[in-house]
Amino acid sequence: MERKTPTKQKSKKSKDEDAPVLYPKLEDEIFRELSSWSFTFPIRTEQPAQEEMKNYKEMGLVMAVKADEIPKFRKKLEALVSE
Repeated sequence: MERKTPTKQKSKKSKDEDAPVLYPKLEDEIFRELSSWSFTFPIRTEQPAQEEMKNYKEMGLVMAVKADEIPKFRKKLEALVSE
């Protein structure tokens, strides 16, 4: 999910950089960090947002992670889980 930002942003690039992202699964953040490319796309949902999430919009995320990055992923996930 990405935080909705006011429409008074100067450029699309600064809007994307300023918007915090909440990942539904902790490992998704690691995958995105290790991905060679990724993109988001809007999702239309019929479920009303919870009160604390009303300033966020749900987005789909597509990522490509090279197979040789998987050992790094496992180490980062293990470190995250052991915290």
